[in-house]
Amino acid sequence: MVGVRRAGGESGMALVAALIVILLLGGALALLAASLQLRMRVVRDETRGIRLTALSDAAVATTLAELADLWSFPGLAERSYGAGTIASEVREIDYTHNEIVTRAAYAGRVRRVRVVVARTGAGLQVSGWRRLPAEPP
Repeated sequence: MVGVRRAGGESGMALVAALIVILLLGGALALLAASLQLRMRVVRDETRGIRLTALSDAAVATTLAELADLWSFPGLAERSYGAGTIASEVREIDYTHNEIVTRAAYAGRVRRVRVVVARTGAGLQVSGWRRLPAEPP
């Protein structure tokens, strides 16, 4: 039998080179996909945090509006608000100061905020605000 002679004496090197290029390209695409998946998770978590902050602010604002009308307002019962829920509890510190503790829940996460409000001749004034640790389960 007569062997087939290849032009230029390549003997299959083009096929090996093509396989290596495909392997490297596949690895690069896998790294890109993993990077995009991580970025999407970060964006989703950030979006949830922003929505939770907005819900928390809404609970504070709603409670402040009620307190402006009625200083002895006890707080908001838990209610749906957009895609989450809000609630608040108001405690009297002294004759001119109340403490508001709000609770906002969205997508399985909860944020609590404590606000101290002073009643002045011009209306209500927020004299303190801070986030509280998450509630125990």
